Amino acid sequence: LPRSPFPPAPCRAALRPPPRRSIDTWSVCTCLYELFTGHVMFTGRTNNDMLRLIQEVKAAFPKKLLKRHLAAYEELQLDPHFEEQSLRFRHIEADPVSGRPMVKLVDYTPGKPPTELKGALLAAKSGTDDKRLVLELADLLEKGLAVDPAQRLSAGEAAAHPFLRHHEKGGGGGGHKKRHHA
Repeated sequence: LPRSPFPPAPCRAALRPPPRRSIDTWSVCTCLYELFTGHVMFTGRTNNDMLRLIQEVKAAFPKKLLKRHLAAYEELQLDPHFEEQSLRFRHIEADPVSGRPMVKLVDYTPGKPPTELKGALLAAKSGTDDKRLVLELADLLEKGLAVDPAQRLSAGEAAAHPFLRHHEKGGGGGGHKKRHHA
């Protein structure tokens, strides 16, 4: 089966829960990021790589999600993406010499992502873009990309966000006329 180019919400990639509206909000937010920057937000080729990239942008996953992940993967008899005791991320990468898969344990700090989403959006801002609107977009994406589905914006909450309310009133605030990204 062909894979969607759009990244799954981390709870789908790691836990396989039934679909929920909060997952749809995640997908919409990744699309908004890609439309604004001209770049795919998470370019991982496997679920493991996607989880690594998500943690680099959103910081460590909440412990309760990791514990559910461990239980779900044990039930499915799959190798989990996180260590059982330490909850450290088990990043699977190719050994540079042999090319064989190897596991590298990675610690991500809760609440402190290595990459700042706001900075990436501001870097992609064109000269005609209103900085205030870009910051509102960053706020919408931060809230819509919460790794914990219980904390993520619902579709209704997203629709009421100032960034979308501004555009609903007809305020365009500049625009992206040109994008030259490699």
